[in-house]
Amino acid sequence: MKEDDFIVSKTDTKGKITYCNQIFMEFACLQESELLGQPHSIVRHPDMPKVIFKLLWERIQNKKEIFAYVKNLSADGGF
Repeated sequence: MKEDDFIVSKTDTKGKITYCNQIFMEFACLQESELLGQPHSIVRHPDMPKVIFKLLWERIQNKKEIFAYVKNLSADGGF
């Protein structure tokens, strides 16, 4: 990952991916067609506790910002 890389994904209120940038797709090792409409958990790494995502959603629903590092899983088994 380069210093100026910025990974972006957007979801609807149900957590389904509605947008992802090229860098997100590269790191996920998936194409846009494989990601759009899928639950964002498609890239959840087992090391990431589910409670973290509960916290993320609570903050978002309360219109609060949150900055967090998230470990994602790639389709090739990497992260």
